[in-house]
Amino acid sequence: MGTPKIQAVAFNCFDTLLRITAPTNPWRSLLAEASRTPGAQRLDPRREPIATIEEFAEACGVAFRSEWRADLDREIASIEPMTDTLAVLSTLRAAGFRLALASNLAPAYVEPALELLRDFIDTACLSCAPEIRAVKPEPAFYSALQRKIGLPAVEILMVGDSLVSDVQGARAAGMSALHLVPGATAPGPGQVRCLADVPKLLGPN
Repeated sequence: MGTPKIQAVAFNCFDTLLRITAPTNPWRSLLAEASRTPGAQRLDPRREPIATIEEFAEACGVAFRSEWRADLDREIASIEPMTDTLAVLSTLRAAGFRLALASNLAPAYVEPALELLRDFIDTACLSCAPEIRAVKPEPAFYSALQRKIGLPAVEILMVGDSLVSDVQGARAAGMSALHLVPGATAPGPGQVRCLADVPKLLGPN
């Protein structure tokens, strides 16, 4: 039997398909406050299906600060596609590949990300979804991704900028993976230096 052919490509979100041009890290500040507050708990905003940062602070047990909301709003307003994102997704879809967004995201970022990408992807597997609540590279996340795509793991390619979360996690689940290393002068095996290299490597489906 021949090598299984890639039928679907899953992409990480931030620093792969999209970028935050004005990062403010409100979650880091909130969780730092939780670590200093007696009795508070440091929940993972990527894992919890808690809709707002205000509700997340309450769930952690810390007093909410208005600057966290302002910082989050600035981050969300600064989200934009990476240079090649929409062209690459369009090329892959035209070539017959099934496309997925596969990312660790807090709920606040889900709709802004989908607003930019939903016309170009077939499905989304997100860590904060109530039926998932698993973060890459956990096996449960990649099991959910396979279910969402509806194909055997060997027919799915994962592309992302994190060696551990996107590459090692996907490969441990039986998927292929490409590590996005922006600007690499001599990409090694399993690496690409830009999204535009992905369709070139895959060819027509």
